[in-house]
This record gives sequence, structure tokens and C-alpha cells, in this order.
Amino acid sequence: MTQPTDQPFDPNTLSAEPADMPTRHVTPNHHASAGTVADKPKRPGIFGGERSTKERPAKPTIANKPGQFVKPLTELYLGAALIAMPFDAELATIIMGPSDPNDDDSPSVAEKCAQAWDKAAQQSPAVRRMLHSLLTVSVWGALVGAHMPIMLVVMKNHSPLGEKFNPAAAMEAYLKRQAAEAEGTSE
Repeated sequence: MTQPTDQPFDPNTLSAEPADMPTRHVTPNHHASAGTVADKPKRPGIFGGERSTKERPAKPTIANKPGQFVKPLTELYLGAALIAMPFDAELATIIMGPSDPNDDDSPSVAEKCAQAWDKAAQQSPAVRRMLHSLLTVSVWGALVGAHMPIMLVVMKNHSPLGEKFNPAAAMEAYLKRQAAEAEGTSE
């Protein structure tokens, strides 16, 4: 029933009409199995395709022990510093050096970074899982690590990147800069 537009709306003019409803209400069972994984409904994936709604395994629980990541992360940072040394000696020296330049007995920057990550891991299970997976070497990771020196030499000698990432040339340039700075300060 419609009202003329010049009249105000009157709710008393509305009437109730019965709707066609099923005689029995069925409560859905959300825990019931829909059959095999192939029979389960699909939902859209990130890039438009379909992905299965099958349940994923539970995320692993990593023990929460204070200090458990400090030593391995410190070693990881120091290893990265050794790899970076020929290319960026200043960066490597900072990572390996003391966190307080005025106190030689202070922990290294690598150890301070590792302690900060460990503290974050104590508060967050996601950080613990990430650090655990980063520090746990798989069979494939060990294989890649074993072949890394060979790959680096091949890349240095047989690719255009070799000229740019030549450790000897980088160290020579660093030593020349250090000598120039020493001459400038000694005069």
C-alpha cells in the first residue's frame, strides 16, 4: 500500500501478511563431514583460483626458554659479518664490534641483536616459530650451504656480477680509503 508523498508516513497503515515458511526449522550441523576433500566446497584463493577448505595441521609449539636463541642467532650474525667483510668492511666491523664503543667488555652488536630477538620470541609464539624454522637447517639447506663456495666462485669468475662483487677489489678499495684517512689525520 502506498501513501501519497505529501502525507507523512503513518505506521498504522502497514498490514501483516503470512509468509510461506517451511513447517520445520532445520538447524545446520557445522561439524558434519561434507564427504571427501574433493566434495568439500571451494573458496576463492588469493589470485582468483579456487583452494580447498580442508583443515590444516596445527602449528608446531616451540618451547619458550629464555636465551634459547641467543647463541645460534649471534653465530648467524657473526657468520653474516664474515661473509660481508670483503664487500663492506665497515658494516662487518660494526656487527662484530662492541655494542658500546666506550666499553670493550660490552657484548657485540651481534649478541645485542640476538638478545633482542630472543626477548621478542619469549613474548610471541609466531616469532618463536619463525626463528626456529630459520635456525633449523633442513637437508636441502645443508646441501645449498655446502655448495655455496662453489657457486660464489662461479658467479665471481663467470658472470657480469663478478666485477662488482670481487672481494679482493673491495678489500683493496677499503684499505686505500683507510690509508687516505690515516694520512689526512696524521698531518
